[in-house]
Amino acid sequence: MRTRLDGEGFVPQLKVAARIARLPGGLRKAIALVLERTGEARAASTLRAIGEKPVEAL
Repeated sequence: MRTRLDGEGFVPQLKVAARIARLPGGLRKAIALVLERTGEARAASTLRAIGEKPVEAL
């Protein structure tokens, strides 16, 4: 994604999503599990949705 921006910065609203996307998948899953168990179901769902997806998933 960064290569397609040609040096332009992220929109401020997307900076957090970009940081989360760079986390390893296992770490995102672990954080999502902790969030879900502490009652943060929407944040957990968001973490699970961010990241690379195989073409079959789309």
